[in-house]
Amino acid sequence: MNFVLSILIAMAVLSSPNSDGAQMIYTGILLNSIALATNNWQMPVYGVSVKQFEKRNDGRHQLGNANTNFKFLCDYIPIGIGVASPGDLLMFLGTFLVYEYDF
Repeated sequence: MNFVLSILIAMAVLSSPNSDGAQMIYTGILLNSIALATNNWQMPVYGVSVKQFEKRNDGRHQLGNANTNFKFLCDYIPIGIGVASPGDLLMFLGTFLVYEYDF
């Protein structure tokens, strides 16, 4: 799933690198990069149980705790298949805008 989303996002940026959608994607990547860089290169996750986290952990995430930096940039927004960060949502919206209006 992550691979498919990554390909769609990359194709959106490559097809319209200066569009509004691409700018949203760049902003989302920047926000996620800040969260990762300040939390030992793992994205903190909130809103899931320890059991759910352990079942789906891929090594790129960690459970959020009191030592987490930039909590507002971490994964905490519930979506149908899990939780997302504000950066993730910007990337998804930007990709949608590119495919909807720039193709």
